[in-house]
Amino acid sequence: MTQRERRILRWLLWIGAAVAGVGLASVHWVGIVIGGAFVGLLARTVPRGVLAGATFGVIVWLVSVVTVALDGASGPFIATGAFVVLSAAIAVGLGAFGGLARGLR
Repeated sequence: MTQRERRILRWLLWIGAAVAGVGLASVHWVGIVIGGAFVGLLARTVPRGVLAGATFGVIVWLVSVVTVALDGASGPFIATGAFVVLSAAIAVGLGAFGGLARGLR
């Protein structure tokens, strides 16, 4: 397998892990940690695993914001102020925590 094929396979696995994690996160908040672990395990080093988990958390948060906007509730959501930032911080933090799973293997 060439280096290019490995890179493409890694990206496809990352996308699959992220989709599975978003599905889990839509059911329960622990899904953010599990999804962060999924994508973190695909990283080469622990710091990259944490970064991948945090990136996954951003993706989950963006999906939730788009869902709120599609429901027509973006006005009240933005009006909560600090809770918007808190929801983003929780998603990124839990994803990064899940990304620490890279250090387990």
